[in-house]
Amino acid sequence: MTKYSLNVESLLPNGNVDYDFTLIINDKKYMINSLIASTHSKKLFNLFFEDPIATECSIKGPNGDYGEVINFLNGNKINPSPYNAIFLFSVSNILQSTDLFEIVRDSLTEPLDPTDALNLCQESFQNQMDCEYFAKIVALSFNSMVSSNKLPSNIDHSILDIILQNCTPDNDIDPTLLKNYLDSTTNIIDNPNDRLLSLYPFSICTIEQINTLLNTKGFNINKVKDTLLKRTLTSNCRVDNFSIYSPIPGKLLEGIIHLFQTPEVTCSSSYKEGYDPTVLLEKEDPSSPSKKYYCSKGGPNEWIQFKFNSYGINVTKYAIKSWYGASNKVSPSSWVLYGREGDSDWEIIDSRDDQTCLCQDGHEEVFDVTENKNFYTSIKLEQLKTYNQRNKVFAIAGFELFGKVKHL
Repeated sequence: MTKYSLNVESLLPNGNVDYDFTLIINDKKYMINSLIASTHSKKLFNLFFEDPIATECSIKGPNGDYGEVINFLNGNKINPSPYNAIFLFSVSNILQSTDLFEIVRDSLTEPLDPTDALNLCQESFQNQMDCEYFAKIVALSFNSMVSSNKLPSNIDHSILDIILQNCTPDNDIDPTLLKNYLDSTTNIIDNPNDRLLSLYPFSICTIEQINTLLNTKGFNINKVKDTLLKRTLTSNCRVDNFSIYSPIPGKLLEGIIHLFQTPEVTCSSSYKEGYDPTVLLEKEDPSSPSKKYYCSKGGPNEWIQFKFNSYGINVTKYAIKSWYGASNKVSPSSWVLYGREGDSDWEIIDSRDDQTCLCQDGHEEVFDVTENKNFYTSIKLEQLKTYNQRNKVFAIAGFELFGKVKHL
């Protein structure tokens, strides 16, 4: 029962049903029980609430067989099929019936066509029904619908906002398609505070375009400050079939390893249980009193390796977080970052000598990689020496990669 339902069983003694109300649909009359129907339709409930002695109601609906609808309104079991699902969804919107919607939704064995889902999404919104179910279906097909011109540019921005809010990283939305589509729906310079601006792919905008927006009269930066802070290409961005990840200030351990795919991680050695390299895959909880970190046994040239299997990584930057006692100088000072595809020979991606930046407790540092155009399925970080030459332990609290990812 819905939240506005009545206890029908207590009000219909002996199961006697009185068909006391005429529902006129597309000029055709149907007899229903007002009490039962009001428990399944918010529209009818509101009608009876406003006019308790009403005897009939006229509505317009899609063409179709309303026999199942009338059975439903009279409390009888119905059996939706793929052939009438769209029709029944549409009627559930008109009647504002969450019960009917759920029955039809739960009966589906195949996903709805995205175009049908878009139409139903708009109907749901217009009839004050929850449209998120349909919005998610449209969101999953956003790229193909835009590419084939099946997503009109005149959609109500409130509806479009719901659709785009349901786009997840798994959708792999093409930012160029998104930008072109949003540009077709509104001119952000003429409408600098449009609700869709927070979803705009600033990652592929030029500095000049950003400056033009920032200098637009009446522009409220608070509406898009989070989006602008993430302007550097981050997860959920695709350009030329690559997923691209770049560091965001304050989130230097949110890149390929933690956001794209959890790799296989191995190491040369670990100090003991609880200090193995899998801790580098976990997202740190700032509120936790436990401070985890990877720690080796202390042999020469200790290393950790990340394997991505069928994905190639083109590293443009990487981040290292020092462990929480690094001020004792037991921290990497010289190292090499390697990459290889499959079982090929290791190639040097980057190397550093005599670094002191990691001699701080829990310090995060980003390192740039120059002139690297290759994609590697495995990445290895090998420590050559520590700042404390008497202790060769390899200890770090975090590691992250940034750059391009593609499926090989």
